[in-house]
Amino acid sequence: MITGFNHVGVVVKNADEMAKIMEAQLGAAVTDRQIFEEANQLSVIVEIGTGAVEIMSPLRLGEGGTVDNYLQKSGGGLHHISLRAEDFDRDVENLENQGVKVFGKVEMQGRKIAFAHPKTTGGILYEILEPAKS
Repeated sequence: MITGFNHVGVVVKNADEMAKIMEAQLGAAVTDRQIFEEANQLSVIVEIGTGAVEIMSPLRLGEGGTVDNYLQKSGGGLHHISLRAEDFDRDVENLENQGVKVFGKVEMQGRKIAFAHPKTTGGILYEILEPAKS
């Protein structure tokens, strides 16, 4: 069962600059910054109150990768909604049994992640995230 939201993901031209704007305007706090060289992606997590935003930008504009392609195609904006799964494998299987195309299954930082294709979810890209291990 999906238990709630983890964060929303947005694509911008410069994640570091956007994080600074959100810190100044909204009192957001940067809690994580990661470079994914192979994906040409910078991700900055900012927390605002009890919510979080993953701000993503290409490391190098115009050089490809999911985030760069999204930016070139749409100009940026809302990219995905990240959802916490109670039992990752069971929840992904349940989505697939309902006709949802799940792709990009990976493990990052000791947690499983997968994506639900927007063509099978009514137009929204969902990121399904395994609960953090305590």
